[in-house]
Amino acid sequence: IILFFQIFSNDFITINTNLMDSGQYYNIIKTGNLPDNIRLNSELIYNDGTENSFQYQSGYIRVKSNLTRTNRIQFEWERYPSSYMGSLFEKCDIIKTISFNIFDMSGIDNMNRMFHSCTSLESIFSFNPKNTRIMSYLFYNCKSLNYISFKDNSFINNQVEKMEYMFSFCESLTSIDLSHYANKIKTMNYMFQNCTNLKKIVFNYDFDTSLVTYMDRIFYGCTNLTTLENFNFNSSNAEV
Repeated sequence: IILFFQIFSNDFITINTNLMDSGQYYNIIKTGNLPDNIRLNSELIYNDGTENSFQYQSGYIRVKSNLTRTNRIQFEWERYPSSYMGSLFEKCDIIKTISFNIFDMSGIDNMNRMFHSCTSLESIFSFNPKNTRIMSYLFYNCKSLNYISFKDNSFINNQVEKMEYMFSFCESLTSIDLSHYANKIKTMNYMFQNCTNLKKIVFNYDFDTSLVTYMDRIFYGCTNLTTLENFNFNSSNAEV
């Protein structure tokens, strides 16, 4: 099942989900964290043109599954998207892949817990958080996540400050590319906690930990980690 989230006229987020029991409702987006300027269309449209309603329940938009059809949900922002996308997909554990191929992420400042406990999420495509400042708990407990690709491989994020618990319990990741992040990071505690299959992390050449105040147990439980490329460790400002 593929879901298309239309953010405004030319922007989409595409989501592929695991097969589900037909006729059941499943969490797909956390409504409590939708920006104020979002307008949600009132219908769920299948690819054969028929319509079905989705429901709001317990703080989530819930999608009714149909194993033989493609679902499309349209979201439209009345003005430029909010800078906050924290917890947007938190505990939406049917999401399998998500693509930001035609979605502009340049205005997003806060992604705290955006994919927290998306336990079925395997792949993220065209990820491009080039100005995001807060990425705490971003992929926390994404146990199946094994692939992240970037839309623009040349971008450098010099704004990011908070990365604590960012990849904690990402048990399927074998390598992580952090070559797009540098300079201002202040919190890294438990960042890679229990990434039990992680073997390699690539950092930016200018990656600097001299401003980091919290860095306790960064690699706690990373029992297979053997390579830290370009990692310049400096704990001069660390409190913990």
